[in-house]
Amino acid sequence: MREIPPEAQGTWAGLQGKPNPQNPSPIATGFAVRGPVILLGNPDDNAIIKFLQDTYFLPYRPLKDELPGRGRGYMSWQSDGVGYFNQESITMIAYDAAGMSEAVGSMYEAATGLDPLSRWAMPTATDIASAKATPGLVPQPKVVWEAIVPDRVIGMRAEGGKLTVVSFDGTVTTVGANGKMTGTKVETMAAARDLAKAMTTPVDAELVKKAKAPNLVPKKSVAVGGGTAIAYWGGTVKIVDAQGQVKLQQKFSTDIGALAVLDGKLVVGAADGRVVALQTNGTR
Repeated sequence: MREIPPEAQGTWAGLQGKPNPQNPSPIATGFAVRGPVILLGNPDDNAIIKFLQDTYFLPYRPLKDELPGRGRGYMSWQSDGVGYFNQESITMIAYDAAGMSEAVGSMYEAATGLDPLSRWAMPTATDIASAKATPGLVPQPKVVWEAIVPDRVIGMRAEGGKLTVVSFDGTVTTVGANGKMTGTKVETMAAARDLAKAMTTPVDAELVKKAKAPNLVPKKSVAVGGGTAIAYWGGTVKIVDAQGQVKLQQKFSTDIGALAVLDGKLVVGAADGRVVALQTNGTR
């Protein structure tokens, strides 16, 4: 173990507290190795590598015949694992000679830059100009108004020029076409769930297929402005035309609980309690 000088013992703190002079431990003092360190072996035959494994410095837990496997090795970088104050170490782990040869060889290639970082030559001169257009970038709809209800939105319905919003806590809020709240009442949790369920709109499965968003899971959809708004799990809303072409897109920071159309505007009810009206004229 590393010896801590008397002047540093009063303020010294290792991974788990101050060192005990009667029972010194590397977890409190580090190892008696100075400068950058290269470790070879595996947790079964190298005590420092075992320490790094036990203290979760290794990105993957090595296991004989499984990881890195026979004839294989892997490298790992650590800071403050062997000693403190930004002491760096590189560990090459293998369980047989062939694996260690691979690990050491890969380390040598990386250190000497045998494979270049980039196949492109850096430019000797540059010129910066404003972009005229951004291919593939879908515009966002304009936010017309925004309201806040007491809890996350689980249901919405537009009827008679007003919007009824059901919150998770049972609050039912009425919102006018201008985004102003006009009334609230509190239902039981069961009644609020039933009301929200009755407001659910089915997903247009055929249009979702045309929209081609393989990494997103559709949640809700509603017809709006000559197109269709599709809400996906995670907070993405896409407004698409009849052919599935995305005309507008908005990404919310939270999940979406409900969609509705009020006064020709798409209204999105979010999991953070926001009720946002979007202008979707771009689909016409």
